[in-house]
Amino acid sequence: EMIVSLNGGGLMKLNQNKSFEIKGLKGDQLFIRDIHEVDNVLYLATKQGVLSTSDLKSFQLVVPNLNVSISGVTSSESELIFTSYTGSIFYYNLKTKSLRERQLVDRECSVFGLKMDQSKVLWLSTQKGVMRIFGPKEELFDLEKGLPTSSVSCVFEDRDKNLWMGTQGKGLV
Repeated sequence: EMIVSLNGGGLMKLNQNKSFEIKGLKGDQLFIRDIHEVDNVLYLATKQGVLSTSDLKSFQLVVPNLNVSISGVTSSESELIFTSYTGSIFYYNLKTKSLRERQLVDRECSVFGLKMDQSKVLWLSTQKGVMRIFGPKEELFDLEKGLPTSSVSCVFEDRDKNLWMGTQGKGLV
């Protein structure tokens, strides 16, 4: 069984070569940019904000009244980490329900998604390249640092700790 998110089409469940629409999402909730699972809870990065579900039937906003379109979601220990297209990184403590926001130094950097690698380094895919966030430090890898394009749409880490980047127009690097 596999859950697939569609940016504008909601969620689908794939089971034995058949697809089934998962009901319960509407409007901006159907625009799912990323999904992430923590302790049997699925978190959805949507145009409406971050949603959670443990049964794929009912969906709740994780941070009500945030009013931010979310581009990516991941986690580290007891924190849910999510990004917006406007250059913000949000850290949401799942235990205390507290939220803190970090603005990128380059406030004009549109963030498409994020990946926390096995070394706890956060990688942001942006229209300007891929950005490495480690503690307070931000480092941008772009055309000048060897990427074939500045627009990176996603980052993936394989089991051998290699990072792969999906680019817009230049394939996988």
